[in-house]
Amino acid sequence: MEFKCSYCNKFYASYQSRCNHIRNYHKNFSSNLTQIHSIVPQISSILTCRFCEKILSRKDNLVRHEKKCKEKVKEEIEKEKAEMKAEIENLKNLIKKSSLKGNKTINTNNGTIDNSVDNSQKIIINNYGSDNLSYLTDEFMKSLFKNLKFEEDYQIPILKLIETIKLNNSHKENNNIKITNIRSNIGYKYSDEKWGLIGNDLLTEDLILYALKYLEKYYKDNKNEFHEIYYKLMNDFTSEIKYNKDFKEDLQNKLKKIIYIYTKNNII
Repeated sequence: MEFKCSYCNKFYASYQSRCNHIRNYHKNFSSNLTQIHSIVPQISSILTCRFCEKILSRKDNLVRHEKKCKEKVKEEIEKEKAEMKAEIENLKNLIKKSSLKGNKTINTNNGTIDNSVDNSQKIIINNYGSDNLSYLTDEFMKSLFKNLKFEEDYQIPILKLIETIKLNNSHKENNNIKITNIRSNIGYKYSDEKWGLIGNDLLTEDLILYALKYLEKYYKDNKNEFHEIYYKLMNDFTSEIKYNKDFKEDLQNKLKKIIYIYTKNNII
């Protein structure tokens, strides 16, 4: 069967080839798609991609195509850029608003947070990865390991450790992460003495591994002070975080919410 172009009378071996030809060489294709569909009455149902207008004969093929469509990817990238731009403007507005109030000044160049009108108390934010950990006591650290006895409590040591280090009102020098919009996938981290953008998934994944490594190091350095059962508990705990995708994803979602709430309440 041959398929004829109704505009220039050329013939094509397949319906898709004819449609590609019309899309590329006849300007009124996009505005007159209904007319093109009527040209081939023997095809009872024509399915069109929402993103690139490619025509497919079966619904399952359409669904599969739309998941990987290049035009869809472009659209998502543009949307992400727009959200990123909005986040930057939102951050600028927060800084401006905070400066006008006079009770908290945020300097995004050197990480200085001034919590007083007379500039009598300044806190220098530590770069991401250079946190002050001197206040983490043995008593606090050992309390985290008690949660390893029950699998349903595995998330507690990670979340509690990150909160105590990164989201601690008593140690604002470590407030070097933030999420200002829970619906966006854009977060911020303070690195090289300036705030920079980072994807929330990447940020939370890095924080989880950061906390896990610290717990592993503490256990290794103080192994003789733990009961021998903790060797197996620690291995099970580590495997759950590294290899259980659902567990890790749930942990990341909880961490995003915790960071967002802290950011919202503290305007870091």
